[in-house]
Amino acid sequence: SRFKPKQCAKRISDFIADPSADIRAAACEYLGEIAADGFKEAIQKCLNDNIWHVRMQAVITLEKMFGAKSIADIAPLLKDSHWLLRERVKEIMIKHFSESLVFIERFLLGKDQDVKQTCVEIMDKSGYRNKILNDIVSGDIETQDKAQVWLKTIIKADAHFGLERILSKYSPDMRLKILNAVASVDKD
Repeated sequence: SRFKPKQCAKRISDFIADPSADIRAAACEYLGEIAADGFKEAIQKCLNDNIWHVRMQAVITLEKMFGAKSIADIAPLLKDSHWLLRERVKEIMIKHFSESLVFIERFLLGKDQDVKQTCVEIMDKSGYRNKILNDIVSGDIETQDKAQVWLKTIIKADAHFGLERILSKYSPDMRLKILNAVASVDKD
């Protein structure tokens, strides 16, 4: 009971610069376990580590400590070179979808086709793609306009999202409205 883990946080944070990737990853994990708030910058440095599992541990730790507030730090790693890390970032963005929307929109307007496709998957798994389509057929003009902007962004990103499968749940009249919205975007 004399051991006070938070008192060790400064010493542990020094290990983030250790030559061993395993030690750097462990330092991130430990700082997260003791919720060492004052060491966010040290953990953020690990997001740029040249070893993927150190970056992964930094992502896990930041999300654990800061939840949705970590999205700004974590979202750029959706472009990471390691697939496992990209998958973890995707899961976190799904979990904190509202906070991720601004990054999803930015990525959809970017040039990386794989990231665009991943963003559409995030929207799909979060239920947002269905929300967009439901908003298009809603009676509210402002809601329809916002949904139209999102639909245009997705279509212009050339990221496919399986429209046929989704449309089957709508009535013929609603399907027609959605297809007309898609056609109006696609002609631009």
